[in-house]
Amino acid sequence: MRLACVWALTGTQPDASDDDPAVSPPADESCRVAAPTNLPAQPDGARHRLQVRALAGDNPAKRIVQLWGMVDSGDSADTTSPRTSSITWAVFSPGGKRLADVSGTAVATDRCASLGPATVQGTALNAAVTTGQIDLAEAQQLPDGCRLGTLALYAGSFGLSYLDGCGEFRVEGTARTPKGDERTLSVTIDVLCFVSLEIDFGSIEWGSVAPGQLVKVDGDSTWLPPSGAPTVRNVGSSPSAVGVVLSPLSMTGPADGPGRRSVTEFGACAGLRPEAMHCASPITASVPTELLNESNEGLCPGASARLDVLFRAPSDLQPGRYAGSLKVVSRPIKIAGCGS
Repeated sequence: MRLACVWALTGTQPDASDDDPAVSPPADESCRVAAPTNLPAQPDGARHRLQVRALAGDNPAKRIVQLWGMVDSGDSADTTSPRTSSITWAVFSPGGKRLADVSGTAVATDRCASLGPATVQGTALNAAVTTGQIDLAEAQQLPDGCRLGTLALYAGSFGLSYLDGCGEFRVEGTARTPKGDERTLSVTIDVLCFVSLEIDFGSIEWGSVAPGQLVKVDGDSTWLPPSGAPTVRNVGSSPSAVGVVLSPLSMTGPADGPGRRSVTEFGACAGLRPEAMHCASPITASVPTELLNESNEGLCPGASARLDVLFRAPSDLQPGRYAGSLKVVSRPIKIAGCGS
């Protein structure tokens, strides 16, 4: 028996189709072709053919990664049927954390043909060919070999969460015979890093503003939309910086005499706990200002932060109601302590 190759596909359903063609991993197994050179590179220069991105906040569900393996006799003297073997996969995060153990299911002989043709877009074999994981000539032979029993194809899948982090994931496939013989091959998957912030408020209510008044809206770290207490949460796979951009506040009604009619300086704070807030003041209107970043604690995937905003009304400000806009901004950062 020989574990001839293992490969991976991405999709949202664990079946033979590939509904999310990707752009996988260099290796020496016979069913692979040379690694292409035109793929985006990781910071360490590695280029892996299969690149997958988790769904922000796992909405509507975790991204499904399909795992495939092919077993053949590998030796004309070996009379063991490939279909009597079994395959399991172990999935590891970039930090070495074991995320999943997957048992493979043999593709039934009456379903072998449905995996191809390898030249038809949308089939599992075509996806393996177009991502450079299987040579076209090899892929074209797999359905007949599977149907006739000269080889066996196995499939499995696992759910990839945005909370699993991002970077180079390793998948180890192990085939076992009834006699206990084992063969192991591995592939590497690029899980792409991205940032995505959500807020649980649609507006901030300043109320009626008087000259010289300190106006402040306190947030909390409880996600409860729609909320009057602002909260920001990270539903991306990468730790994120959190910043704000506040536009000038302008008076919404008619003026009742002389005096200033706009506010252009603010303050803001953000943090995971009330006793550990990170603040900036003064903040000039329209200038992006970071509150959480590499220098403090940042915002890990799945974490929520409290956001406080405030301003001191100028002494010559016209009393009344004021309106403007607030934008929450982000960028990917690298910090320790974010799970895997």
